[in-house]
Amino acid sequence: MLNHVNVVSQSKDEERDRLWKVAVLAVVGLAGNLLAISALKTFLATATSELLFVIAGAAFIGITVFVLQALFVKSPLLLRLVVLIETLIPLTLFFEHLSSGQSWVLWGAAALFFFFANMGSVRGVHQAAGNISIRFFDIARTVIPKVLTGMLIFMIALVYLTYFSWGTLNDAVGRRFVNQVLTSAEPAVRLYFSRTSVDMTVGEFLTEVVRSELQTGGGSAWNLVADEGDISIFNQLPVPQRDAIIANVAEGLRTHTLEPIFGPIDADEPIRDTVYRILEQRLSSLSPSQYETFTIGGVILIFLAIKGFLSLFHWLIAALAYVIFKLLMALGFARVGLATQSREFAVLT
Repeated sequence: MLNHVNVVSQSKDEERDRLWKVAVLAVVGLAGNLLAISALKTFLATATSELLFVIAGAAFIGITVFVLQALFVKSPLLLRLVVLIETLIPLTLFFEHLSSGQSWVLWGAAALFFFFANMGSVRGVHQAAGNISIRFFDIARTVIPKVLTGMLIFMIALVYLTYFSWGTLNDAVGRRFVNQVLTSAEPAVRLYFSRTSVDMTVGEFLTEVVRSELQTGGGSAWNLVADEGDISIFNQLPVPQRDAIIANVAEGLRTHTLEPIFGPIDADEPIRDTVYRILEQRLSSLSPSQYETFTIGGVILIFLAIKGFLSLFHWLIAALAYVIFKLLMALGFARVGLATQSREFAVLT
């Protein structure tokens, strides 16, 4: 980074912030955060999976700006003010809830967003100041995890408030969420039971599961209808007899294995409806204290799962942010300078 740089006075350039450029960064960062939170709000109301890409893209813009601000904004007070604006203004999207019963959760989540974003930004500034050359990826690795943690806390708090406090989770949205989860899980299920589909009825699904297990040597399924446990016998039977055995095993699986656990299950009911109905019944059977524990525990698990998953992509966020950094340098938005300064010191003579 020291090649082709201008040597400037530290007191002139390094300590000076060009306010209009800082304002541009702040507006872009705020726009990214607002778009991400707004898209999340719409997603929670509609369960439209395409919005997840909007949320991810907008959040990336917001996180990138935090990294760039750690590099470009030299005044600690100005940096904190900008971070405060970028993390608290999104609260205006929920103006009607700012004074409601659990508004403290919303305010607390925003405060934690600011706390972590400010921590990451300040540490990024210290990281930049402590190196002779600009080590962009070291700075990004300092800023990104903290900002991402704060943003996730804010978003997960919105999930909790939307569905378990503000009461906007309705039957249609709940079904769409269950359908999205089942559709996403279908490829993994097909690795083991290739002919199954979440669009099947319960009876059809269990029939294909049993057929696949028997055809691949699943002795446990055979033991449900025969004492021998010799799967080779099944393959020697005529097709109608094999189909009858499969139907009997599937019926036994439904009545003797699933129903004692989940209650009555209609063989002609679609899988999607069955899963949603069971989840709804289990949640409605919880006491208020159990329901509160379940929701809080579920929200924490979701936060940890998403945070762990996104930690695998910190390098990608940093790489894309670096591309934007180099683009801004090429466009003349910023430049690399070399600071010089003198200081007094004492030595033994």
